[in-house]
Amino acid sequence: MVVWIGALEPAAEAVPGVTLTATGTCPGTVEFRASGGTPGGVFAAVRAPGAGAVYVPSGPCIGTQLGLNASVRLLAERRFDASGTFVAVATLGAGSCGRHYQVLDLSDCSTSDVAVR
Repeated sequence: MVVWIGALEPAAEAVPGVTLTATGTCPGTVEFRASGGTPGGVFAAVRAPGAGAVYVPSGPCIGTQLGLNASVRLLAERRFDASGTFVAVATLGAGSCGRHYQVLDLSDCSTSDVAVR
């Protein structure tokens, strides 16, 4: 189960200030925090089983390189709050452990670092 806290939307590519952290225990409760995004902007949250280099195939950020492998999938599009932050708390099962997560800011096509949980 995922509980969204605050306004969410896309995040960005490794631009200074855009960060993604995942804290907690997997399996169990994990807090995902994206900060340094475009205030009020939309971001895409994506996940893959491993790291790599794949390019966004369509949309406003076509051609942007992600730090995930080709098995990447879109989890959600949300909006950053007025300070450019988004927080989600999720209960992850054993099958979700070891996954790689990243945020793509759809306003400027910047990406966060990759978080593993």
